[in-house]
Amino acid sequence: MLTLNKSQPTISENPESGDPRSVAPPSPEDVLQSLQTILSSDIFSGAARQQRLLRHLVERRIEGRSSELKEYTLGVEVFDRGEDFDPRLDPIVRVEASRLRSRLQKYYDAPGAQDRIRISLPRGAYLPSFEDVQSRPALVSEQPVASPIPGVPN
Repeated sequence: MLTLNKSQPTISENPESGDPRSVAPPSPEDVLQSLQTILSSDIFSGAARQQRLLRHLVERRIEGRSSELKEYTLGVEVFDRGEDFDPRLDPIVRVEASRLRSRLQKYYDAPGAQDRIRISLPRGAYLPSFEDVQSRPALVSEQPVASPIPGVPN
């Protein structure tokens, strides 16, 4: 299990965007707590492969080892394929990543709907993203709102 100390890198591997609407990423401790909650949920019970993949992806990201999140490496390290693993012939990583995305969506649609931290796995990559949905800035519409009373200007 991953333990954190002050010398480990932060989750954010990119410099601040400078966008005033951006928020700081959740802390590694918060992400790991959220990961544990997800993995112990009924949705993930009996899904050992997806549990193992999610734990591996999240821990490597937090450790600052995102460059290791490649299909071949995941096949060997997570799914115990041998050194002769060929991702072109064995789709295990793509299949399990797709199943993981679906299971995460199912989790956030029901028991995890109110979770503060959201862990997702965007399509096309094996790099998880972390979002603190409670500190997300509210979107303000720039479109004028029509007056509900006819003949009264906005």
